[in-house]
Amino acid sequence: MVRLTNKVRSFLFGARKRYAMRTLPG
Repeated sequence: MVRLTNKVRSFLFGARKRYAMRTLPG
């Protein structure tokens, strides 16, 4: 569970940051 959560958290964090970064300048 810990590994799955860590992986999902990292993916969500990266996706959210990338989306926000792309939306801010856009």
